Amino acid sequence: MADRSLLKERLQRAAQVTAPARRLDDVVRRARVLRWRRAGATALVAGVVTAAFVASLSALGGLGANHGRGTADGRVGAIGFDQAEGWNMAASDPGSPEWPPTIWVTNVPFAEADVRGGHMEDGVLRLEIGPEATTAHLPTDGILISAQIVYVSRNPLPPSDTFAPAVLPLRLPDSPPETSWEGSIQGQSVHSVGATVNGRRVVVGIRYGSEQPAQAMLSEAQAELGRLFVDPAPPAIDDIDQFGLSMAVPDGWDGRLFAWTSGPPTLELSTLPLEGPSGDPAIPNRGRLGTQDVSIVLAENDTIDLGFPSTTLPLSIREQDRCDCEVLDDGSIPPDGHALYHRSFETMGRSFDLYVEFGSSPSSAVWDHANQALAAIEVGSASVGAVA
Repeated sequence: MADRSLLKERLQRAAQVTAPARRLDDVVRRARVLRWRRAGATALVAGVVTAAFVASLSALGGLGANHGRGTADGRVGAIGFDQAEGWNMAASDPGSPEWPPTIWVTNVPFAEADVRGGHMEDGVLRLEIGPEATTAHLPTDGILISAQIVYVSRNPLPPSDTFAPAVLPLRLPDSPPETSWEGSIQGQSVHSVGATVNGRRVVVGIRYGSEQPAQAMLSEAQAELGRLFVDPAPPAIDDIDQFGLSMAVPDGWDGRLFAWTSGPPTLELSTLPLEGPSGDPAIPNRGRLGTQDVSIVLAENDTIDLGFPSTTLPLSIREQDRCDCEVLDDGSIPPDGHALYHRSFETMGRSFDLYVEFGSSPSSAVWDHANQALAAIEVGSASVGAVA
C-alpha cells in the first residue's frame, strides 16, 4: 500500500546519514525534497537498523570502559531501554528540540573508532554519525539495536497499515531476519519492528553479527527488546503550531503538520477530512477531490543554497504557478480535469515547496478560498517548540 511505500522511503533517507539502508515504507523524501522518503516494507527492517546505527554512533568520545549505560536509570528521552548488565547504551544528539533522541544498545563494546570524537552530556554518551566501525566489525555473537520515534506531530496520528497499534513488550518477528538489503554486510542480518506504541510511531532495528542467529542469540535480543520503554505521547491537538509553522485553520478546512525521521516538516490542508496517511500521490485526498475541493501541501526543503525566490508573507498562488508536474517527486501528475499549482520560495531563511491542487479548474470563489487559507500560514524559526 502507499502508506508502506512512503514510509520505507522516508526512513531510508534518515539512514543515509552515513551508509544508506532501507527504512520503513512511509518516511524519507521524494527525490529532491526533504528528508522523507524511500524504501519498502521489508526495508523497514534494514533501513531502520542501519539508519539508526548510522545516525549517531561515531561520536562516542569519553566512553571509558565502554560498559556504561549513561544516566542512573538509562532514560535519556521518550524512548529507550531499561538498564541491563552486559549492554552498552548511547544516544543521538538531535539537531532540533522537536526530536527525541535515538537510542542504541549493544551487547559488545562500541568500536574505538566510533568512540573517538563523541561527547558526554548529562552522563550520557552522545553520538552524531553512525557506528560504522561497530557495525562493520560486529562479532558473530554481537547484537546492535536501535530505537527511535520516527514521526513527530502534535496533531492526531493518521491511520497506518505499517505502524499497527502494539503494546509493550514488543516481540521479534516470527520470520527469519533479512540478510540482503541496500548497504547490507555479508555475514550479518537484521530484524525490524515498526509499530504505534503509546501514541507514538516507533521503529526498532535489531542487527545480528550472524546471518542465521542461534536461538540463544534471538532470545538475548528478545530479552533486551522486552526492556524497551516508550513514554506516552502528549494528548493530540488540532492546532497547527510546531516546527516554526503555525496557522488558525479556517472554517471548512482540515489540517495537519508533521515530520518524519528528523526531516523537515510538511503541512497538509484540504477541504475534505484528512482521514488517511499522506500516501502516494503526495497530494492528500487527490482521488476524492470534487469540483469545489482543494488540497494543499507546504513542504520545507532542507537542501542547502537552493536559491528559491525570496517571498514576503502572506502566501498565495498565482496564475503563472500552474504546473502539470509531480508533487514532491511522487512520480505522478494531476488527473485529467484537476488543476495543480506549484511555487518554490524562501522566507525567514527557510526554503519551501508549495503545491495547491483543485478538483477542477477553479472558479474565482474557489481560488480565493485557497488563497485565504494560504494567507493564514505563518512562518517563523524552525527551532521553535520541543517534543517530549
